[in-house]
Amino acid sequence: MWIAFYGAAELYLTCDSDSCFAPNAVEEILVPFARPRVMSLAGIVIATNNRANWLVRVTDLWFVVCQLVDRSGQSAVGAVMVNSGPIAAYRAAVIRDNLGSYLNETFMGRTVMFSDDSLLTLYAQQRGLTVQQPRAICFTAMPEKWSHFSRMYLRWMRGSTIRSVWRMRYLSPARPAYWLHAMRWLQMILTQMVTIWLLIVEPFIFHQMPPSTMLVIPFLIGYAQGLRYLSIIRSDERIRQRAMTWLAMPLAIVLAWTLLRLLRWYGILTCAKTGWGTRHNGAEVSLDTHVSEIRQPEPAPALAGPAAPASAAPAALGMREPHYYPTSDPWAEQHQPADTW
Repeated sequence: MWIAFYGAAELYLTCDSDSCFAPNAVEEILVPFARPRVMSLAGIVIATNNRANWLVRVTDLWFVVCQLVDRSGQSAVGAVMVNSGPIAAYRAAVIRDNLGSYLNETFMGRTVMFSDDSLLTLYAQQRGLTVQQPRAICFTAMPEKWSHFSRMYLRWMRGSTIRSVWRMRYLSPARPAYWLHAMRWLQMILTQMVTIWLLIVEPFIFHQMPPSTMLVIPFLIGYAQGLRYLSIIRSDERIRQRAMTWLAMPLAIVLAWTLLRLLRWYGILTCAKTGWGTRHNGAEVSLDTHVSEIRQPEPAPALAGPAAPASAAPAALGMREPHYYPTSDPWAEQHQPADTW
């Protein structure tokens, strides 16, 4: 869903059909665009149905921490790699000047039906800074069944692989995003090699068990990074409930080391399968499913303007504005923009 007037818009905002903005999201989205070199912005996506089951809890924990740690680090150098579709914003020229290639993207002769958010982010990276605004919050419905989650994650990995090809081909080496992307691939390959060596080669060939630090340090790092999850205060959830989710960090780490790693490599090898993969029979999770579980607030005054429905949506879910307090300026300078392809 696009929230803008095409003819005169200076910015375009995106929001998925299963998502809704926090009351102050649009206001916060506009703040970073005061800097002319900011071409796109990523908000923070959190789960509306985070209490549905432990799969959603772990997904919410993993997804939020990735945004507030990994993506925030990218934002520090103006090189956010992917703006999540549920809440993102772009300068109008980024969309208009690339509309033809955006609507007609193909990979290995097949039309690409997914990962449009990362494609738009790539267009923005070619022109200037791509940053994150941690105060712009969006609520979304996360998958509640493993079959749904695995198909969604597989789609993400296939899209990520295609975008990796485009970044290496079209991004200038003068861009921090180019080197961040290259280092991520190098890190992933080296991590995979070390893991295979320690867990397979050492025990079965040299009869040596992995060092105990391998079983301890990743969980300590995970718990430390997971503290950022507790920094988002929700009116529909007590802090002890969020702490219980935070304590489930080992589940997220084990999931990332095992099933998600297998899905990642399978997605890389099958990236030519460019179909959507989910929602063939309609939405699999609905925001309305969890409305009755959330307490209703006092009636809010009517909001004026074209963005009122999206901004007012969380009030219908019984949610007040969530808050996150960043500790530093997430935007930094980088090189002058390169030409757009």
